[in-house]
Amino acid sequence: MPPYAVTYEADYAEQRSRPHTFFRWLTVIPVGFVLAVFSLGLIITLPVAWIAMVITGRYIPALYAYHSGLLRMGTRVTGYGLLVTDAYPSFGLAENPEYPVRVATAPAKHEYSRLKALFRLILAIPVSIVSYVLVMVADLVALVAWFVILVLGKQVPALQGATNMGLAYHTRAMAYLMLLTEDWPPFADIDMAIEPRAPDPELPAAPMTFAAPAGLDVRDHN
Repeated sequence: MPPYAVTYEADYAEQRSRPHTFFRWLTVIPVGFVLAVFSLGLIITLPVAWIAMVITGRYIPALYAYHSGLLRMGTRVTGYGLLVTDAYPSFGLAENPEYPVRVATAPAKHEYSRLKALFRLILAIPVSIVSYVLVMVADLVALVAWFVILVLGKQVPALQGATNMGLAYHTRAMAYLMLLTEDWPPFADIDMAIEPRAPDPELPAAPMTFAAPAGLDVRDHN
């Protein structure tokens, strides 16, 4: 089975800042506002991409790059808001491989199914329902994590794992809705486990990461 076109990865840090956590609802507003402004373009670009795909079977390269950037930034902002990390997300659509919450998208395919594009809104109904439920769960888990961090100053791995699962699926669901992939988001390679990364001698402590299984390379999507 070929790897899915969109992957999600998040580093885990146990120690958390109580002040940063307490005011998270406030500090997320500026970057959330910028994301909302960037997203306004979807009103025009997404219908254009859909029409082009239905007619030609191809994704306009500039729109693919724009939509991929929105997906990356949206996931970073959402991850920050849901307490996946204390690191403030960047104000931009570019890739940020050093940020603790990362999304990778495969290059656009040479040709897409016109029928799958034509009926995307109908095909996306089950995906949207599952994503909505998982986002609600992630929101509730993040609320619990907020209280836990304020009391302990630590993030519990199980809470972060549950949040990661919801955010990972939601990211893929958004990619499906934005036509970045024509395949339904799978659960097969989404793992809630928090596993330690290989230690780096230049770092004071080895972070932990949530990632797709080893060997997954989105560059092989085509």
